[in-house]
Amino acid sequence: MRREFALAAAAIAGLLLPVASRAQATETATERMHLNVFAVGSYDRPDFGLYVGAGGFAVGGGVGFTVPHLHRIEPSIDLRYNYGTNQAMTQTAFSGGLRVAYNVARFHPYGDLLVGAGNIHFVQTNPAYPDYTHDNSLVYTYGGGVDVDVTRSVALRFDLQEQHWRFSEISPSFYPKQASAGIRYQFHFRNPHGMD
Repeated sequence: MRREFALAAAAIAGLLLPVASRAQATETATERMHLNVFAVGSYDRPDFGLYVGAGGFAVGGGVGFTVPHLHRIEPSIDLRYNYGTNQAMTQTAFSGGLRVAYNVARFHPYGDLLVGAGNIHFVQTNPAYPDYTHDNSLVYTYGGGVDVDVTRSVALRFDLQEQHWRFSEISPSFYPKQASAGIRYQFHFRNPHGMD
């Protein structure tokens, strides 16, 4: 499944990169802030229970800022909601934190570090503990990816994330992973009077 996902992502990128190379991204010296939203589909590895694979998605957005004299570096404050499910469980996490992108022409590689709340709901419960149907954890999310411009506002997003979950001090940690691909849309602020 992971190999098929990687091949599909490569095929999509191969088809759309020529479009990106023709797209004109107009940069302005007065553009200080970017607001973006994204939606991606994910292949997840929950790292909990017997089932190794899960399907899911992530949605979110953020506000990025231009750093004076370092215009290629763009820090942003992001929010992200992750959902993953398989035959045994459903995992959700809502988190926020820092993402830093490095802008090179139409490519925007980035890394992020987020923290938030996660919940796991067991579709199949352990007969020895029939009342144990869900649990929650503080969740740390970290990873990175790249946005590839298709137009000035629309980009393809390819994203890899890992999370750190731990239900209690006596329980072991586990590390769900997500490989995602989707779309990012960016609004532009060119002047003090509002959005472009």
